[in-house]
Amino acid sequence: MISKSQFVFMVLVFLLTSWNASGSKAQPAIYSPVNGSDLLGGYISNGTWIEVTGHAWFSEQGIFFNVNRPSARVPIRIDVANVDPENIRRMKSECGSPDQFRGGCRVAVRGQTGTVGDRQGILATEVQIVPGP
Repeated sequence: MISKSQFVFMVLVFLLTSWNASGSKAQPAIYSPVNGSDLLGGYISNGTWIEVTGHAWFSEQGIFFNVNRPSARVPIRIDVANVDPENIRRMKSECGSPDQFRGGCRVAVRGQTGTVGDRQGILATEVQIVPGP
């Protein structure tokens, strides 16, 4: 038989662990659709959860994003460390290119803005090829 103090202790432990478990669930990210030009122009602050569509290509130097294939803008990097590896393999196969002008594909990217390399980029959680004509 347990004492009254042991019972009270067990109830407190149960309540504290139950409360902590329900309070620690991660909230799903809410992605804000943004214009690719605003993103490349630096008008979206770091830490913002975004969804953007544009042109991406995979090269030996990394994964890059720009507004369009023939864009004169300086591209930004996409960090895909949190993207499904199978999706990355498929995209490397279909969107591989030495530069933005000779390949790549239209993509939709979801993630958080942040520093990738030495400037702002996208810390991607999802990257999907956008079917086109």
